[in-house]
Amino acid sequence: MIEILNILFQVFFLFVLNFFPKQFFFTKNSYTKNVHIFSNIFILITLLFLSFIDLRIKFVLIILYFIFFLNLFFIFKNKSLNIFIFNNNWLVFIVVIVLSISLSVNLKLGWDVQNFWIQKYLNFKNELGLNNLGNLARSEYPYLGTYIWAIFSETSFFKFEYLGRIYFIYIFCISLKRLVDFTDYDESDKSLLFIIILFLIYNLNLISGYQEILVFSYLIFLSTYMYYLLLNKF
Repeated sequence: MIEILNILFQVFFLFVLNFFPKQFFFTKNSYTKNVHIFSNIFILITLLFLSFIDLRIKFVLIILYFIFFLNLFFIFKNKSLNIFIFNNNWLVFIVVIVLSISLSVNLKLGWDVQNFWIQKYLNFKNELGLNNLGNLARSEYPYLGTYIWAIFSETSFFKFEYLGRIYFIYIFCISLKRLVDFTDYDESDKSLLFIIILFLIYNLNLISGYQEILVFSYLIFLSTYMYYLLLNKF
Protein backbone atom coordinates (compact mmCIF):
# COMPACT_ATOMS: atom_id res chain seq x y z
CA MET A 1 0.00 0.00 0.00
CA ILE A 2 2.81 2.40 0.89
CA GLU A 3 4.52 1.67 -2.42
CA ILE A 4 1.28 2.42 -4.31
CA LEU A 5 1.03 5.77 -2.50
CA ASN A 6 4.61 6.44 -3.44
CA ILE A 7 3.81 5.79 -7.11
CA LEU A 8 0.75 8.06 -6.90
CA PHE A 9 2.86 10.84 -5.46
CA GLN A 10 5.53 10.36 -8.14
CA VAL A 11 2.98 10.60 -10.94
CA PHE A 12 1.29 13.62 -9.35
CA PHE A 13 4.70 15.26 -8.92
CA LEU A 14 5.55 14.79 -12.61
CA PHE A 15 2.24 16.20 -13.81
CA VAL A 16 2.39 19.30 -11.62
CA LEU A 17 6.10 19.84 -12.30
CA ASN A 18 5.56 19.79 -16.05
CA PHE A 19 2.22 21.62 -16.34
CA PHE A 20 2.99 25.27 -15.77
CA PRO A 21 0.14 27.71 -15.10
CA LYS A 22 -0.61 29.78 -18.17
CA GLN A 23 0.80 32.96 -16.58
CA PHE A 24 4.34 31.61 -16.97
CA PHE A 25 4.75 31.30 -20.74
CA PHE A 26 1.42 31.31 -22.49
CA THR A 27 -1.14 33.56 -24.03
CA LYS A 28 -4.77 32.56 -23.70
CA ASN A 29 -4.84 31.19 -27.25
CA SER A 30 -1.57 29.31 -27.15
CA TYR A 31 -1.90 27.62 -23.78
CA THR A 32 -3.96 24.56 -24.70
CA LYS A 33 -1.91 23.60 -27.74
CA ASN A 34 1.54 24.40 -26.37
CA VAL A 35 1.55 23.62 -22.65
CA HIS A 36 2.96 20.13 -23.25
CA ILE A 37 5.86 21.23 -25.41
CA PHE A 38 6.92 24.36 -23.52
CA SER A 39 6.72 23.03 -19.99
CA ASN A 40 8.28 19.63 -20.68
CA ILE A 41 11.09 21.03 -22.79
CA PHE A 42 11.75 23.71 -20.16
CA ILE A 43 12.28 20.97 -17.57
CA LEU A 44 14.44 19.02 -20.03
CA ILE A 45 16.65 22.05 -20.77
CA THR A 46 16.88 22.85 -17.06
CA LEU A 47 18.09 19.34 -16.28
CA LEU A 48 20.53 19.42 -19.20
CA PHE A 49 22.03 22.66 -17.88
CA LEU A 50 22.26 21.31 -14.34
CA SER A 51 24.03 18.20 -15.64
CA PHE A 52 26.61 20.40 -17.40
CA ILE A 53 27.53 22.17 -14.18
CA ASP A 54 27.61 18.89 -12.23
CA LEU A 55 25.30 20.19 -9.53
CA ARG A 56 24.85 17.68 -6.72
CA ILE A 57 21.58 15.73 -6.88
CA LYS A 58 20.29 17.15 -3.58
CA PHE A 59 20.50 20.67 -5.05
CA VAL A 60 18.84 19.56 -8.29
CA LEU A 61 16.00 18.14 -6.19
CA ILE A 62 15.65 21.47 -4.36
CA ILE A 63 15.24 23.23 -7.73
CA LEU A 64 12.67 20.70 -8.96
CA TYR A 65 10.68 20.89 -5.73
CA PHE A 66 10.79 24.69 -5.93
CA ILE A 67 9.25 24.53 -9.43
CA PHE A 68 6.72 21.95 -8.24
CA PHE A 69 5.51 24.03 -5.29
CA LEU A 70 5.54 27.22 -7.35
CA ASN A 71 3.30 25.56 -9.94
CA LEU A 72 1.06 24.21 -7.20
CA PHE A 73 0.83 27.66 -5.60
CA PHE A 74 -0.32 29.34 -8.82
CA ILE A 75 -2.76 26.54 -9.53
CA PHE A 76 -4.50 27.04 -6.18
CA LYS A 77 -4.06 30.82 -6.15
CA ASN A 78 -5.92 31.21 -9.43
CA LYS A 79 -8.44 28.49 -8.58
CA SER A 80 -7.70 27.05 -12.00
CA LEU A 81 -9.21 23.67 -11.37
CA ASN A 82 -9.26 22.95 -15.08
CA ILE A 83 -5.47 23.20 -14.98
CA PHE A 84 -5.27 21.31 -11.70
CA ILE A 85 -6.94 18.32 -13.31
CA PHE A 86 -4.38 18.60 -16.08
CA ASN A 87 -6.49 20.22 -18.75
CA ASN A 88 -8.83 17.27 -19.27
CA ASN A 89 -5.94 14.83 -19.05
CA TRP A 90 -7.40 12.65 -16.33
CA LEU A 91 -7.31 9.68 -18.68
CA VAL A 92 -3.57 10.14 -19.23
CA PHE A 93 -3.06 10.57 -15.49
CA ILE A 94 -4.85 7.28 -14.77
CA VAL A 95 -3.03 5.46 -17.58
CA VAL A 96 0.35 6.62 -16.25
CA ILE A 97 -0.57 5.35 -12.78
CA VAL A 98 -1.68 1.96 -14.12
CA LEU A 99 1.46 1.55 -16.25
CA SER A 100 3.64 2.66 -13.33
CA ILE A 101 2.10 0.02 -11.08
CA SER A 102 2.65 -2.53 -13.86
CA LEU A 103 6.30 -1.43 -14.00
CA SER A 104 6.67 -1.90 -10.24
CA VAL A 105 5.89 -5.61 -10.60
CA ASN A 106 7.85 -6.10 -13.85
CA LEU A 107 11.27 -4.63 -13.12
CA LYS A 108 13.02 -6.16 -16.10
CA LEU A 109 15.99 -4.29 -17.57
CA GLY A 110 16.98 -4.74 -21.21
CA TRP A 111 20.27 -6.40 -22.20
CA ASP A 112 21.94 -3.14 -23.29
CA VAL A 113 20.58 -1.48 -20.17
CA GLN A 114 22.09 -4.08 -17.84
CA ASN A 115 25.48 -3.77 -19.53
CA PHE A 116 25.75 -0.10 -20.47
CA TRP A 117 22.90 2.26 -19.61
CA ILE A 118 22.63 1.21 -15.97
CA GLN A 119 26.28 2.17 -15.49
CA LYS A 120 25.48 5.74 -16.50
CA TYR A 121 22.43 5.74 -14.24
CA LEU A 122 24.57 4.58 -11.28
CA ASN A 123 27.24 7.11 -12.19
CA PHE A 124 24.81 9.96 -11.57
CA LYS A 125 23.06 8.21 -8.70
CA ASN A 126 26.41 8.02 -6.91
CA GLU A 127 27.25 11.68 -7.64
CA LEU A 128 30.23 10.86 -9.89
CA GLY A 129 29.34 13.50 -12.49
CA LEU A 130 30.11 13.93 -16.18
CA ASN A 131 33.87 13.55 -15.92
CA ASN A 132 33.57 9.94 -14.82
CA LEU A 133 31.51 8.91 -17.87
CA GLY A 134 34.73 8.43 -19.84
CA ASN A 135 35.60 5.56 -17.51
CA LEU A 136 32.45 3.62 -18.36
CA ALA A 137 31.71 1.17 -21.15
CA ARG A 138 30.16 2.80 -24.22
CA SER A 139 31.13 6.25 -22.98
CA GLU A 140 30.03 7.64 -26.35
CA TYR A 141 26.39 6.80 -25.59
CA PRO A 142 24.32 9.90 -24.74
CA TYR A 143 23.83 10.42 -21.03
CA LEU A 144 20.87 12.77 -20.56
CA GLY A 145 18.22 10.05 -20.34
CA THR A 146 20.15 8.24 -17.62
CA TYR A 147 20.68 11.52 -15.78
CA ILE A 148 16.91 12.12 -15.82
CA TRP A 149 16.39 8.53 -14.69
CA ALA A 150 18.73 9.02 -11.73
CA ILE A 151 17.23 12.39 -10.73
CA PHE A 152 13.62 11.21 -10.74
CA SER A 153 14.48 8.04 -8.85
CA GLU A 154 15.37 10.41 -5.99
CA THR A 155 12.31 12.67 -6.01
CA SER A 156 9.97 10.38 -4.09
CA PHE A 157 10.04 9.07 -0.53
CA PHE A 158 11.59 5.72 -1.43
CA LYS A 159 14.65 5.90 -3.66
CA PHE A 160 13.76 2.91 -5.81
CA GLU A 161 15.40 2.69 -9.22
CA TYR A 162 12.16 2.11 -11.13
CA LEU A 163 10.65 5.38 -9.87
CA GLY A 164 12.97 7.20 -12.24
CA ARG A 165 11.59 5.18 -15.13
CA ILE A 166 8.08 6.44 -14.36
CA TYR A 167 9.25 9.63 -16.07
CA PHE A 168 9.67 7.57 -19.28
CA ILE A 169 6.06 6.39 -18.97
CA TYR A 170 4.86 9.91 -18.27
CA ILE A 171 6.64 11.56 -21.19
CA PHE A 172 5.60 8.79 -23.57
CA CYS A 173 1.91 9.07 -22.66
CA ILE A 174 1.93 12.86 -22.74
CA SER A 175 3.56 12.85 -26.18
CA LEU A 176 0.89 10.47 -27.51
CA LYS A 177 -1.82 12.70 -26.05
CA ARG A 178 -0.13 15.66 -27.68
CA LEU A 179 -0.27 13.85 -31.03
CA VAL A 180 -3.92 12.87 -30.62
CA ASP A 181 -4.88 16.43 -29.65
CA PHE A 182 -4.00 17.54 -33.17
CA THR A 183 -6.79 15.48 -34.67
CA ASP A 184 -10.22 16.94 -35.36
CA TYR A 185 -12.10 14.37 -33.31
CA ASP A 186 -14.16 15.26 -30.28
CA GLU A 187 -12.78 14.59 -26.80
CA SER A 188 -14.33 11.16 -26.40
CA ASP A 189 -12.97 10.00 -29.76
CA LYS A 190 -9.56 11.44 -28.92
CA SER A 191 -9.55 9.46 -25.70
CA LEU A 192 -10.44 6.30 -27.57
CA LEU A 193 -7.77 6.96 -30.19
CA PHE A 194 -5.19 7.53 -27.44
CA ILE A 195 -6.03 4.16 -25.85
CA ILE A 196 -5.92 2.36 -29.22
CA ILE A 197 -2.50 3.80 -30.15
CA LEU A 198 -1.16 3.05 -26.68
CA PHE A 199 -2.45 -0.53 -26.86
CA LEU A 200 -0.85 -1.05 -30.27
CA ILE A 201 2.65 0.22 -29.53
CA TYR A 202 3.22 -0.02 -25.78
CA ASN A 203 5.24 -2.86 -24.28
CA LEU A 204 7.48 -3.30 -21.25
CA ASN A 205 10.64 -3.11 -23.37
CA LEU A 206 9.93 0.59 -23.88
CA ILE A 207 10.45 1.24 -20.17
CA SER A 208 13.15 -1.33 -19.49
CA GLY A 209 15.79 1.39 -19.38
CA TYR A 210 16.32 1.98 -23.10
CA GLN A 211 16.53 5.63 -24.13
CA GLU A 212 14.68 5.46 -27.45
CA ILE A 213 11.37 6.20 -25.73
CA LEU A 214 12.64 9.67 -24.80
CA VAL A 215 13.84 10.37 -28.35
CA PHE A 216 10.47 9.23 -29.72
CA SER A 217 8.52 11.38 -27.24
CA TYR A 218 10.49 14.57 -27.77
CA LEU A 219 10.39 14.15 -31.55
CA ILE A 220 6.60 14.10 -31.27
CA PHE A 221 6.71 17.30 -29.22
CA LEU A 222 8.94 19.06 -31.74
CA SER A 223 7.15 17.81 -34.86
CA THR A 224 3.69 18.70 -33.58
CA TYR A 225 4.92 22.12 -32.53
CA MET A 226 6.36 22.72 -36.01
CA TYR A 227 3.03 21.62 -37.44
CA TYR A 228 1.27 24.09 -35.13
CA LEU A 229 3.56 26.89 -36.36
CA LEU A 230 2.90 26.01 -39.99
CA LEU A 231 -0.85 25.98 -39.43
CA ASN A 232 -0.65 29.40 -37.82
CA LYS A 233 1.90 30.75 -40.31
CA PHE A 234 4.42 31.29 -37.54
